[in-house]
Amino acid sequence: MDFNLLTDKEIIKELAFRCDSIRVDKKLTEKDVSQVGGTTIDAIYRFKTGKNISITNFIKILRGISELDMLDQLLRKDSPKSIRKDKVPKRKKRVHKPTLSNKKSDFMWGDEE
Repeated sequence: MDFNLLTDKEIIKELAFRCDSIRVDKKLTEKDVSQVGGTTIDAIYRFKTGKNISITNFIKILRGISELDMLDQLLRKDSPKSIRKDKVPKRKKRVHKPTLSNKKSDFMWGDEE
């Protein structure tokens, strides 16, 4: 399936369909998913109907169907975006541009004439 051709709502519905298929294959009720994952039945229903849910609720649903490891496949470990913070070299947090007081000039005291 080419997700690039789908609207956001269609993608949400497709993800919900896939999660629900896994739930049914594992013979889990929505209540089981809710209890194990820590989300509400309402969030599961909103997800199934293509409504936007928080990423936290999506994670809880994946946890509820015991498929949280699917995120590992989605966000590959070798991806630059998924490198752990302690492995990333320190980088500057601020950029300072030189100001007039920082610039060197040829001016010397006594040359003001």
